[in-house]
Amino acid sequence: MRHRDFSKKIVWVLIVLFASGIMALLYFEDLEQKHNEAYLLEVMEQQKQKYT
Repeated sequence: MRHRDFSKKIVWVLIVLFASGIMALLYFEDLEQKHNEAYLLEVMEQQKQKYT
């Protein structure tokens, strides 16, 4: 009985770690995308200023 409880706990820990890892990845990808968008907008602004 104790053995089964232990393996259940391990499964739970793995699930939680897996889920939080995915969340972190998505969060960082979102941050990077926002950063890239801001960078692109900045570059576009600079290009506009060059031509005007």
